[in-house]
Order: sequence, then C-alpha cells, then structure tokens
Amino acid sequence: MMRSAVCASGVRFSRSLFTGKERDAESGNDYLGARYYGSNMGRMLSPDPVGGSLANPQSLNKYVYVLNNPLSLTDPTGLYACADDAKGATDHCTSDADQRFEAARQHDLKLGGDAARAAAAYGDPGKEVVNDRGDKVTVGFAPGSKNGEGGVTTSVLNANDKGQPISNSTVTIDSNARDTALNADVGHEGSHVADAQDVAGSSSFTATGGLQVGDNISQYTSEQRAYRVTDSIYRSANEPYNGCGDPKCALGAQSLPIGISGRIDAILHANPQLYHGLSPKNPGGNLLNVDPKLITVPH
Repeated sequence: MMRSAVCASGVRFSRSLFTGKERDAESGNDYLGARYYGSNMGRMLSPDPVGGSLANPQSLNKYVYVLNNPLSLTDPTGLYACADDAKGATDHCTSDADQRFEAARQHDLKLGGDAARAAAAYGDPGKEVVNDRGDKVTVGFAPGSKNGEGGVTTSVLNANDKGQPISNSTVTIDSNARDTALNADVGHEGSHVADAQDVAGSSSFTATGGLQVGDNISQYTSEQRAYRVTDSIYRSANEPYNGCGDPKCALGAQSLPIGISGRIDAILHANPQLYHGLSPKNPGGNLLNVDPKLITVPH
C-alpha cells in the first residue's frame, strides 16, 4: 500500500517513487520488499538470492536492476522481472491477461490431482520465488499459433546461492484463450513447469561441475502427463478436446478414460512440428538432457 504525507499547505504528496516503491528519506534508497535499490547508483544494494540464467549472461549479475532494461521491465519485489504490466499501471503484474491467468490457475487448483500440482508449480502472484529452493517462473502472453499451440514452456537449469540445481521456467500462454481453453493451457504448461522443478529438485551437481540427474522424466513422459491434465480439465467442464481433428485424438468429455495414452500418442504423432516424433520408442531423453543449459518443451 502506498503511504503519503501532508505538507504544511495540507496538500498530500507520495513517498512512493520509482515503480511505486517507497524511498527512505535518510538513505535515499528505494525499498523493493526483498532488497533495497540504490537510486543514486542505479544498482541493487544486496545480491539476488535466486541466481541467474546460464542462457542469459546479463542475469548472472546479481546487482543489476531488471537485466539493465528498466524501460521495458519492472521488478515489483526485488527478485523477478515482470514484462507485461498494463500500460501506465502503478501496481505491477495486474494486466487483464495476468488477471485471467490467475483466475484460471485458481480454477485448476480446486480440481485437485495433477491439475492442482500444475497450478501450484507457478507459485502465488506477488511471491518472490516458488519454493524454498528458489525455483522461478515467469509468465507472459502472446497470440497462439495457427497450429493450435496453446502455450510454450522453456525451463533453464541454474543454481541457487547454495550451489543447488534450480529450474527457471518461462511460460508463454495464448493471449486469445478464454474459459476452458485457458484453464487447460495454464494446467498443461504448469505440468511441464512442475516436471522441470521435480527434475531439478532431485538432481545435484557433481564435484567436477557435472549434473547428476535424479527423476528420469523424459520429454515424452512430460507430454503424456501434461495432456492428461488437459483431459481432466476439459472433462471436468464437460467439454470435448481434440488435438488433431480426428476421433483418435479425442480427449475430455465424450471420450473414454480408457485408452487415453494412445490418443495422446496420436496427438503427438499428428503434430511433428511441435513434438518431433516423440513416442514410447522415442522418449526424447531426460527433460534436463535436451541441452545442458536450455530445456525447451513445446505446448
């Protein structure tokens, strides 16, 4: 909440300045919740406890403000950047798309099971990090592609300040999705996020700097689980879902729970531009073995 003071003339003035954060009159520093920002220096005064991305060297500097890009990004808590603020907003991460996303996430949380696991993997809005280990999630929005892709999740393997593996996931949701389609997109992508967090949380770095992978979650296994979340969300809404325009790809209402694995396989087979031949015989390797630095899971 913004604080204000009253000057001698009775006119109120705000002590909340850059990005709506309160400035300490004695030190001249802005309080961002998790850290102080030195407005005179243009730098954070304490290191980022979450760590950076190996795929983005700029993020490895623990003292810069929003990747040295304050014209496009903001940091409402001192720990993560928010790229989709409503134009002219004084409260950040509150765009219409953000609000629709959070409503969909709350919907999925109430369903229980894997849908709730997926929704919980994002963390709550306004929280600095998802869990005690320091996994991070950033959510953005863009129009979906013509092939029906409802979202894309990219997870980057990093390390926290204790040298433990963490996952930093960037999720892009179809900005045109609404209602059940949006609920399902949020759940589907959240399932990928949860898988990445499980792999990172069960893994460790070796003494030589290598990665000892714990949970063996392949790309194929992750897609199977994510589409089962899609199925459960459409089924709970009593609506059908079809991933290829053929009955063999039917999920949700009006499809039998029996044989769902085969129908998900049909969806993967029907969309080679997204899934590159993933199948029981071609699982795509462990989720963190796609690339030692960058892990990309489409849709």
